[in-house]
Amino acid sequence: MNKMDTGKLKELFFRNFGKNCTEVSSLVPAGSARQYFRLRNGDITAVGAFNADVRENRAFLGFTKHFLNKGLPVPQIYAVASDEMHYLLEDLGDINLKDMTDPLRKSWSFPVEMIPWYKKALDLLIRFQTEGHEGLNYDLCFPRESFDKQSVLWDLNHFKYFFLKLTRIPFDENKLEDEFILLSEQIDLVDRNFFLFRDFQSRNIMIKNNNLYCIDYQGGRKGGLQYDVATLLFEARTNIDTSIRIQLLDYYLDNLLKIQPMITDRQKFMSAYYLFALVRQLQAMGAYGLRGWVQKKPLFLQSVPFAIKNLAYFLESATEQMSEFPELKRIMEAMLVNEKLNQPIPSPPEKLRVVITSFSYQKGIPDDMTGEGGGFVFDCRGIHNPGRFEEYKNLSGLDEEVERFFNEKTHMKEFLQDAFSLVDRNISVYTERGFKNLQVSFGCTGGQHRSVYAAQKLADHLEHNPDLTVLLEHRELKDLNLSK
Repeated sequence: MNKMDTGKLKELFFRNFGKNCTEVSSLVPAGSARQYFRLRNGDITAVGAFNADVRENRAFLGFTKHFLNKGLPVPQIYAVASDEMHYLLEDLGDINLKDMTDPLRKSWSFPVEMIPWYKKALDLLIRFQTEGHEGLNYDLCFPRESFDKQSVLWDLNHFKYFFLKLTRIPFDENKLEDEFILLSEQIDLVDRNFFLFRDFQSRNIMIKNNNLYCIDYQGGRKGGLQYDVATLLFEARTNIDTSIRIQLLDYYLDNLLKIQPMITDRQKFMSAYYLFALVRQLQAMGAYGLRGWVQKKPLFLQSVPFAIKNLAYFLESATEQMSEFPELKRIMEAMLVNEKLNQPIPSPPEKLRVVITSFSYQKGIPDDMTGEGGGFVFDCRGIHNPGRFEEYKNLSGLDEEVERFFNEKTHMKEFLQDAFSLVDRNISVYTERGFKNLQVSFGCTGGQHRSVYAAQKLADHLEHNPDLTVLLEHRELKDLNLSK
């Protein structure tokens, strides 16, 4: 069976550095099934990766070697296991273009201080599209060599099945399918003699020593120039103002023409640009629906109102192109007035938000509502249970009698000391690194006594920290009607 093995990553670490790995920590997952870890020995660090899809790994590793030979900024490959599922890469740190942008925002507006950085990213994109294309072995591409008609149809159907159908907005499937085919045929006519990064978004542009590096290009293939620049400039949660987006696109085209003088017809470029931008936005919305509604990762749904805003821009700015797709246009117009899709967007939290939950294991571990995958789940079932005694059955962990039981007859105090120590340590690191969310859950059999008491005590422990916003929920108490 194809399973992740940190032992193999440690072997790769020793093979490359000649030293044993003394620390392994999991890195925050994104939307893919790949797993990443930071391996360390003192000041020596590397990123270990596991992916069971060997073909995708071969694409990534092959592209990386090619880009390195071209002098393009991508992570060094340190070592690859014989199974081709585990490999070791240069550690580019934790800061990407999105991480640099978000703290500078006022509400959700795009910070003008980031314009020079986005111009650097566009300069880099041009290099990948042109220099990266030269001599690249496109036989490595996975799952397809070119962003062609079939690729477009896959993306559009991803939108239809994982977003449109889940919103219950009515549509004529025959008409929409015909328009999808027409849209894919128009994009298929665009010159594809360039490297298409496929996912050129701010999370995939790392910043190390004030230099930009690219990651996550394993889905790359031949394609039109318009797709990647539209991906960056219409990235939903980046929420780039229209005037800044136009400024950045002009900058991209001016610099592109310096090395690709044959691209002189800006009007022709822009006509295709809107089509690529629309396809990319619809594909992203399909991903939001899949991750958010199907896989229950609500963080992805925060991007939906921004995506709807982008659709409004297409309807207003690309009237000529949209006139050829009346059913899709009608659907987009329906989305603009759909209350579910246009919920108010909460401001990003200024402080670290610590969400503390008590729960019953019988009803499952609480979902991570941020989608970031961080935090702790503490199992309280090893502590003596007052719920076994008649006099405590109608009480909860909020009652004095139950607290007295824990203090006199259990090792709850020692358990909480250990838990608080771990949480305090992570809060210190999270605050220093600018993270926004930490989830801490305490579970027991019924979610009534032990977990409630522990969660409440942690909330009390943290309530005087001015750098935190502490949210507490006793998930099962409201159903038991015991909440105070």
